[in-house]
Amino acid sequence: MKPQDIYKYCLRCGGGLKKLDEITFQCEKCKNKMFVNPEPVASVILEKGENQILLAKRAIEPAKDKWDVPGGFIKPGETAEQAGVREIKEELGITINIIDIIGTVAPQDYTYQGIDNPHLVVVLRTRLQGNETIKPSDDVSEYKFIDKESALRENIQLDGTKMALELYLKRYTLKPLE
Repeated sequence: MKPQDIYKYCLRCGGGLKKLDEITFQCEKCKNKMFVNPEPVASVILEKGENQILLAKRAIEPAKDKWDVPGGFIKPGETAEQAGVREIKEELGITINIIDIIGTVAPQDYTYQGIDNPHLVVVLRTRLQGNETIKPSDDVSEYKFIDKESALRENIQLDGTKMALELYLKRYTLKPLE
């Protein structure tokens, strides 16, 4: 189900909504317009050495028990970089510095509690510093460092993760993608 399918009432006055187009609704009472916009997400590619990146196994839905890269929703007033640093601290228990903003991807597959929410994913890059010890939180059941070229062969369900890894590999791998 798309968010458009559940928008029925105005957030401002509670009046009924009229659908103007695929993403725009207008309150029939107060004329307030509401839009279905993508939710901003920060995904972090964590490098170790020259060839390895971290994958985290999701401990919660959606995509429970599938491999992912660490990340999460960007909070109001937070930059993508700040969100990436916060999410890594929350999920892995380490402090990082963002090296690079790799780019953005717009997956359409993130279904949470039965609603298919559109996302705009900001893909960030960082590197494991020194000998920090990773301590996964309850969001992460396990983690592993793998050869970056083999990342897309892992059991990854979310299109946003696949798209983020493809973007990263295009930029930071010498070999062409298969």
